Amino acid sequence: MDAQVICTKIFKNAFTISRIPTGKFNDSYYVFSGKKEYVLRIAPPDSTPVLFYENKMMRKEPEIHRIVQENTNIPVPEILDYDFSRSVVNRDWLLMKRIPGRALSETSLNSVKLNKLFFTLGRHIKELHLITGNKFGYPESPSTGPMKENWFNAFRSMWVKILDDILKTGIYTKADKTALTGLLDYHSGAFPALTESSLLHMDIWSQNILTDTAGTITGIIDWDRALWGDPEIEYAVLEYCGTSPAAFREGYGIHPPRDSKYEIRRIFYMLYEHQKYIFIQSNRSKNRQIAERYARESLILAERLK
Repeated sequence: MDAQVICTKIFKNAFTISRIPTGKFNDSYYVFSGKKEYVLRIAPPDSTPVLFYENKMMRKEPEIHRIVQENTNIPVPEILDYDFSRSVVNRDWLLMKRIPGRALSETSLNSVKLNKLFFTLGRHIKELHLITGNKFGYPESPSTGPMKENWFNAFRSMWVKILDDILKTGIYTKADKTALTGLLDYHSGAFPALTESSLLHMDIWSQNILTDTAGTITGIIDWDRALWGDPEIEYAVLEYCGTSPAAFREGYGIHPPRDSKYEIRRIFYMLYEHQKYIFIQSNRSKNRQIAERYARESLILAERLK
């Protein structure tokens, strides 16, 4: 058991391990040693089918955590140790301090407490988006490629790479990829000429928001999908995940006007999120029927852009 091997290497005192049931991609564990509590996250084996940006994506987390901790008041766990050299086990892993709270998906809050939570979430995401850079896209890696000088080029690269991943399922055809890429190029004028990128989490859903029983956010976790880009793609992911109700929008503040170009971008951003499940359901969950449903829904949504 990799978790046992890692903890034996790290801890001099006795320890116990308990699997965290909410982990979907990584294997995650609570670790108890003495009076201290930790979280150990272990990346999936290299044989696991992954989307292009998921390949060894844990490796960018220490730097993302550092940036967020130094520039915001967002509660993120402190990373205490990690190993990407495969010197302990043949998988990447990192160890963090356990922060209090439970995943929102595992709690039951009344409407007043939920409004409090989502208002605070809006404030936190606004703080995050105020962290800016001069390049766009996922942090550079062999699978994501170099960052880009402008947002449209970055998103186009992401779009093509995710379509390439979907082609591996055999559900989309090369003609589908050509048509969907052509559709994006046709609407290139709908994308803003941003002068700077914002840091985006890109995976804010109920399992990645930790809360106490009063609706206070105690942690925002799982930063491995972070990228530098247009805040509007974060809005789309939040909307897709059901984590941007009115209280969130109030906490976040001003949103861009929903003109025709905004709606075009919103559809592309929604498609980017929705289409990934074609690959995930087909190649990882081995559920071809559900994967094909995601594909049909995506192509129907794309029709609105023609």
